[in-house]
Amino acid sequence: MSKILIFIFCMVNLNIYSQSIESTPYNYEQDGLNYDDAEGDFFLGTLRKEYGSFKRLWKMLTGRLDELLIEDREKFEYLKNISDVEEKYFKKLAIQSKQCDELDYKCLNENLIIEGRQSPFDVDKITEAFSMVVSRYSKSHEVTAGVCHEWSPSMLEKHSKDLKVTKRMNKILAALSLGVTSSYMKTGTEFRLLDWMSLQADKSIELDSIFNASLSFNNGNVYLAILTIENVLSRFWRADSREDFLIIRKLKPISNIYNGKGDIFGTWYHFWGMKLYGYCYGSFKARLVGFVETLGSHFSYGFKPEPQQDWVNRKSGKIGGEFKKIILNKEYQNQEIISEKLSHDYYLTLNEDFRDRLYYKETKDIKIRIEGDEIALKSKVSLKQCNVTFFPFENNQFDSRLKSEKTNITFDANKSKFFPGNWSRYEKVKVLFSGCIIGE
Repeated sequence: MSKILIFIFCMVNLNIYSQSIESTPYNYEQDGLNYDDAEGDFFLGTLRKEYGSFKRLWKMLTGRLDELLIEDREKFEYLKNISDVEEKYFKKLAIQSKQCDELDYKCLNENLIIEGRQSPFDVDKITEAFSMVVSRYSKSHEVTAGVCHEWSPSMLEKHSKDLKVTKRMNKILAALSLGVTSSYMKTGTEFRLLDWMSLQADKSIELDSIFNASLSFNNGNVYLAILTIENVLSRFWRADSREDFLIIRKLKPISNIYNGKGDIFGTWYHFWGMKLYGYCYGSFKARLVGFVETLGSHFSYGFKPEPQQDWVNRKSGKIGGEFKKIILNKEYQNQEIISEKLSHDYYLTLNEDFRDRLYYKETKDIKIRIEGDEIALKSKVSLKQCNVTFFPFENNQFDSRLKSEKTNITFDANKSKFFPGNWSRYEKVKVLFSGCIIGE
């Protein structure tokens, strides 16, 4: 009798254990690369259906994304209990901002986080750089375009009626829109890429260098190389203080942000996500998805301006689409490899002038007035070798895109110097002086 009771007790405990680790949409993790994952696709479709609910959509449209992210952090198992392996790469290295006196303009400017207005991307140059990476790899290895993930046929046959979202949305879009490709579309090479990233210097990894590493880890499979990067970067997008992650510190900014501070995490993972979609479904569909993503993001954050991420959503899909054509047509085989072009300095435009948005000490020694289409400047003392920059005020902001610069200007004491231009159209103008030497 005692043996029977012991057996029953063991069976009960075994059942409790199996229930405790039962897979759900919030704890599911693929073991590795799997192109026909019926169970995972069912969970992904279920998750996409749940996240399309009116209640959640209403919260997003009313700018309550932060509230939803807090809820998500309590739902997803990998966010609640980060593994020891992942902790090594995603540990946080917080850097505190300096405490500044209100008149310490240098210190105040160092703490500023400003997102630029200008597009950082040159589609043709970036696509060319990626082509060079593939060309170089192809000299000694085979290159394949890869196969994009699709819904499992057996899952669709069984659940297409109760998961109608799978008819409206392909698998890649479903996973990208939820930020869960790292759970539902694993490549199996993510930790190899993480190891490589962790060994790089801070702010040294560029778009071409990470793609080069991922292409090698994925044996020349271009699709998996792109997906691996997206999986690594998007893994903890729901976490707070994302910029403080160890591996994010390794990334060089790909957007116009002042002093290298700002949303590096978001722009990087959005770039590779949109590039992935463009690679699989073409530039046109990617642009539509990018437009919807931008619109949704604006609602979610209460229409807080995000011009750099808007540029990422707008341009990256096209880059992916154009790159796919190069791979399919094997145009990379004839691509000349020029090392100088494998650099952010070549294929990104990150030279936005932020001086129109910085703190400055205002001088009372120089008077400024707008007289018709001229600006008159009068200095109390003689000045020579001055560099003078004019920033017009338009659309409720001073705008460096409209700036006018004059160099090696001399001012005689108490005499007005006139600078012609179409200044009457502006409400006001900010004038910056630099390099001036007090004359006799």
